[in-house]
Amino acid sequence: MNMSIWRRIHATQITLIALLMLGCGLALWMQETRAGADRRSSELMRGGDRLRLNVLQASASLRALLLDPTNKVEEHRREEAEAEALRGIEPMLVAYRDEAGLLIALRNLKEFIGRDTSAFHKSVLQALARDPAEALQLHRARAAELQLRRDELLRDLSGQIDRFA
Repeated sequence: MNMSIWRRIHATQITLIALLMLGCGLALWMQETRAGADRRSSELMRGGDRLRLNVLQASASLRALLLDPTNKVEEHRREEAEAEALRGIEPMLVAYRDEAGLLIALRNLKEFIGRDTSAFHKSVLQALARDPAEALQLHRARAAELQLRRDELLRDLSGQIDRFA
């Protein structure tokens, strides 16, 4: 095949331009993938922070109610924090269903809040309605055990979030 020098240069230029376009497309795809991963990681970290805040807020509000049983603001704050913690776990369970360790940590925390913490708070509030001294004694008897379990579950969740992020 007898190609002139201009045709050979033109074919080389077209090949180089095609390779350049391919490289730019690959760079854009990598940037988009990285941005998506960063966004997902940030959402997970924010969700974990909200969960920790709500769980700790519910416990703090219960302690405030022990000091002032008539404080309706703290009673409402405790109810909202507990409900918000449970509501906040659901979307995370759906969004990260492929991450086994994270899923287990979230389920354990959900079970702890919905079963153990909720039952403890209800029993303390019922005792508070009857006798504040009884409620304080009940809180002293069981709060440390629940706090250790809560802290362990929150540490586990933080570790899973750090591993994922």
